[in-house]
Amino acid sequence: MVDPIQTDQFNLLNRFNDYFVTHEESAKYKSLLDEMSEPVIIEDKNFDIIYANPGFTKLVCSKPAECIGRSVFDFFNESNKKHYIKEVEKGLRGDTPERPIEVNSKSGNMVPVLIGATKVFNDCRMITMTDISKIGSLHKKYKEESEKYFSLLQDSYRETGTVKRKLDYLNDLINFMAVDMPDDDLNTLIANSVSAFMKADACVIRLYDTDRNKFFVKYTMGAGPEWNNKKPLAYKGSLVEKAIKEGGILIVEDIQKENIYSSPDLARKNGFVSVVIVPLGVKGHLAGYVSSYFKDKSKLKNLDTEFLLMYLKQAAIALQ
Repeated sequence: MVDPIQTDQFNLLNRFNDYFVTHEESAKYKSLLDEMSEPVIIEDKNFDIIYANPGFTKLVCSKPAECIGRSVFDFFNESNKKHYIKEVEKGLRGDTPERPIEVNSKSGNMVPVLIGATKVFNDCRMITMTDISKIGSLHKKYKEESEKYFSLLQDSYRETGTVKRKLDYLNDLINFMAVDMPDDDLNTLIANSVSAFMKADACVIRLYDTDRNKFFVKYTMGAGPEWNNKKPLAYKGSLVEKAIKEGGILIVEDIQKENIYSSPDLARKNGFVSVVIVPLGVKGHLAGYVSSYFKDKSKLKNLDTEFLLMYLKQAAIALQ
């Protein structure tokens, strides 16, 4: 006789595979969640777990296989069930959590967490949990260390919001790929998205002409009109060649000190101090590159280069 629990787990694992394995674009989402420092799960509308990141498995002292397919309520006391549902509903509305929920770890410890929730896919939710156990008693949390408590709360919402925005950037790009959109619209989307999540002052997209072995400007955003008239660039001795040799990304803090930069005077005229260059490659073939320009080099300190590479890898496929 087939065990109904094992059957349910099998079905959930199939859904997990459908979300994160079968569709290449969804696999990009998984890597974002895997890297989050806080515990994260994705649950379906029935509160069954279809994904648990390393942070969550560490919190509950369980292996991933021991979490997938189980009800999230298996990790809470019965008395916390209604409070958890309420906190999830508040999170989905964008409201501030009202109270912490205690998670049962396999070691027997009760860990108080703040719940953040955001909708992903059609009928699933991403749940982020912020461990507030280090704050101490609830009395200290609300009275003596309220500032630290709300700082943790803000960090939780900031991280949840950041990941949600990244999902949105990728989702917009994937939606564009699904329909026959004009190249100009696609270039606009990519340049706007890159500039937004990198907080760049300008973005230039160049595509590689294999017949002439040169890069041609296809789209500019935030740069002067003279940028569109720049001469085609050869690959040999270019910054994109240097970027490839350095692992797929090149960060130039001071353009004026970079000897092989082709147009230092034009960069100075536009007020650009720094540039980040990422080659666009599809299946080992160079398709072009994206340059992001900055007027303040201090912005380079907080660049999410991992997501930039992930996004532009998908963008290269779209441009092809």
